[in-house]
Amino acid sequence: MKPVAIVHYARTEGAGYFATFLDAHSIPWRMFALAQGQQLPEVADPFSALYLLGDPMSVNDPLLWINESCTLIRGFVSANLPVIGHCLGGN
Repeated sequence: MKPVAIVHYARTEGAGYFATFLDAHSIPWRMFALAQGQQLPEVADPFSALYLLGDPMSVNDPLLWINESCTLIRGFVSANLPVIGHCLGGN
């Protein structure tokens, strides 16, 4: 099975129970920690789904990764792969 791509925007957030659930069901996953300098994957093909964590910033903030995130999401949607995201700007 291909891993689930998990995008981690802030140093204070993690995959939490979602990672526990994936591990309990032997579903592989890979974290992309942007706040720690990791890059987003460029294509959806190596993954089975996309999970985007939330953060206090807004999608309207001038952040370098906003366009890259949108492109990645479009790739997953175009490939008919599941995408789940939590609120940015929730705090």
